[in-house]
Amino acid sequence: MKRLPYIAILVLLLFGSLSGIALLVSAAEPALTAGAGGTGGGDGARLGDEDGPVDEAPAWSGAAASGRDEAVEAAAAAAGPGERLNLPPRDPRRLYLILDDGGHTLDDLRAFSAFDGVFTVAVLPKLPYSRETARMTVALGHDLIVHQPMEAIGGSDPGPGAVFTAFEDHRIRRIVRTNLRDFPDAIGINNHMGSKATSNARVMSAVVEVVANRALFFLDSRTTHTSVGAATAENAGLPPLKRDVFLDNVRSEEAISKQLDLALEIAATQDFAVMIGHVTSPELARVLIDRYDAIVAAGYTFHPLSDLAAGEALRIAHEDTGN
Repeated sequence: MKRLPYIAILVLLLFGSLSGIALLVSAAEPALTAGAGGTGGGDGARLGDEDGPVDEAPAWSGAAASGRDEAVEAAAAAAGPGERLNLPPRDPRRLYLILDDGGHTLDDLRAFSAFDGVFTVAVLPKLPYSRETARMTVALGHDLIVHQPMEAIGGSDPGPGAVFTAFEDHRIRRIVRTNLRDFPDAIGINNHMGSKATSNARVMSAVVEVVANRALFFLDSRTTHTSVGAATAENAGLPPLKRDVFLDNVRSEEAISKQLDLALEIAATQDFAVMIGHVTSPELARVLIDRYDAIVAAGYTFHPLSDLAAGEALRIAHEDTGN
């Protein structure tokens, strides 16, 4: 009988150990689940070797898009049967600035460090500083997209990692996948050169297929008026994004300032303007820095390209409801 207290103590200790183990396992389960299905760097489901359906939310559908989704749901709940559901208003005079040709040197991006506006950097693949430029872009809090080289009408060399119209579909898809794999933080792509490739519906379908299967977006740089890039993206269920103004085709501060004025006029008319310049243009950096305060004082605001993509995707979804 004297052994009973000792036996009871052992039973309690054993029970306590088992409970502790159970608690540890329960605490570890969320972390294990996140590790198995997370979206960290490297070649995950979005950047795999084969295209397949993507279940995750688009990389560009951030908190702003979520807030607009909630606003739409609230409006839908308040609307009666048969009533038209209107999207919540967005800020007018929005400016979306894309800086092409990143990857040659880090000094290019540093030239824009004094610019207070938001912008997106389009990085060329396989250049000496491509990955470093991508990392710097993300570290500075800006959107990153891949500047996909494509065949031009004039026969100019678009650079490494390019898509040509003579390539078969599977080769085009493989090239785009390979380029994306180097930039796990990219939220979309746009074309570098590409006046011949973007006019080819078959080629653009192969490109957009990869983009859509990775929940990214395609921005049509519109290097030719015959481009079908934006239309192909829209047919695939992606937002039809396209360039409105090239800022620095002529690299003088006077010419750039005139193109910037044109972009402001467009934004005042259609509520936004998509502007493409080049990160390799110090003249563009100076004009933007010098005019930023006056532009903001006039009621314009700079936004990340992901904002436009999310807004356009929401508009398309709204139209698909028939409301």
